[in-house]
Amino acid sequence: MRTETGVYYGTMERTASSISLGLGVGGIIDAGMLPYDSIFARRGGGMTLVPASIGLTPHHFVTLSSTNEVRFINRVARKVIQQERVDWMSLSQSSSPDDSFGGGNGVAELLMDIRRSDQIWLRKGRSLVHISSSCEDRDVWKFTLMKCVEPVPSSQRGGANDSEVVEEKHVDSQFEHAKTLCINQQQKAVVNAVRAEYFLSQGRVELAAKYMAQCPSAVMPFADTAIRLSLPMLGTNESCRNNSSKANEALANSNMALITYLSEKMKTAKSKHDSAVCTTLGAWLTELHLHEREREGSDKPVYLRQSHRHLQPVNHALLHQFLSSYVRVMD
Repeated sequence: MRTETGVYYGTMERTASSISLGLGVGGIIDAGMLPYDSIFARRGGGMTLVPASIGLTPHHFVTLSSTNEVRFINRVARKVIQQERVDWMSLSQSSSPDDSFGGGNGVAELLMDIRRSDQIWLRKGRSLVHISSSCEDRDVWKFTLMKCVEPVPSSQRGGANDSEVVEEKHVDSQFEHAKTLCINQQQKAVVNAVRAEYFLSQGRVELAAKYMAQCPSAVMPFADTAIRLSLPMLGTNESCRNNSSKANEALANSNMALITYLSEKMKTAKSKHDSAVCTTLGAWLTELHLHEREREGSDKPVYLRQSHRHLQPVNHALLHQFLSSYVRVMD
């Protein structure tokens, strides 16, 4: 919606799920205002150039100025990624006599194609000009991924008790959305790596380890990642400086992040029938599970720090479940 100061945007939500989660009011989610000052240059007198017409595609706002400039503005990054000027004089000279462009005079407007949401047309007089972007979804996954690690606006948060839950769900959905926009495995690997680093910085180390295991070795080498997850438990601060304080504290209180990482890697090795890797990882995981059981059995008060008292103790059945699942591939 075009206003005097900017473009008001939002998504109509037909279900009540977003309202119950505190993500929107009145059925409109992801609402906001895109000020003209952030995307248009000012005139000599200091006035902002207001667009004459606005169009919408799945990934962009499209604006037409009074000087016949067409801008494609990414809806996630909220910045101009393509800008072109329409030369009506050239078009009028190349068109047939029946097509009236008016020699550059008259009012032009943007039209959206109801059959093709990614198509935009520019109408002036009795003529139509196709001006859609050559690559509608270019870099959309990257802009969406950058948006994932930004703090959730306070307007999208719920109350004090459920704000963290709402934010986690919001971030998870954003990461999943970014992954669906990827067109190759390399882009998906980058999304998994950023996702792992985000959850690690928040102290959710087991979830971070799960996504670390999904990254190829070129992005997160096995040896470096395993050392990174194990050193805080050994009381070594070296190589842990890149971790946040929440990550180091959580890693220092339990081996479960390392167990999760190795378990995911072992699942992959099992699917490839790699008995050598399964045997090596299986021996390591067995030692880690035994160590966790010994820590549970001991009454050491340092087992969980104050900020991690809410964590559930490691179940004694984990070792039994692990051996039952992998005993045939650990020969």
